[in-house]
Amino acid sequence: MYIDINRNLFKEDPAERFSVYFKCSPDVWRKVWHRYKFLDYTKEEAREYLSMILRVPIEQRPFNRWAERTEVYLKAQIALDKGIKQVNSNFFGKHKDFVENEINKNK
Repeated sequence: MYIDINRNLFKEDPAERFSVYFKCSPDVWRKVWHRYKFLDYTKEEAREYLSMILRVPIEQRPFNRWAERTEVYLKAQIALDKGIKQVNSNFFGKHKDFVENEINKNK
């Protein structure tokens, strides 16, 4: 399946979407993402850290969705920076199913 990556899913920074949804600074998600991706926090630990920062309980499923959105966004940015407008769904690797579900959901 070929995917047009000129969609908001691929162009809109998840940190910005997160900040609007949770009414906080975009840096909150970026800090949590940094801890998860680069400091080897598990998803559970990162979710707990996020819950402490926001002082709001966050369920694991929505947290996983934000993490996948960020992974997909970052992969798409690599292609967009090279001027690529369409990619094969296999480009997203283990996130292929997530991308296809998001695209089909937003049709």
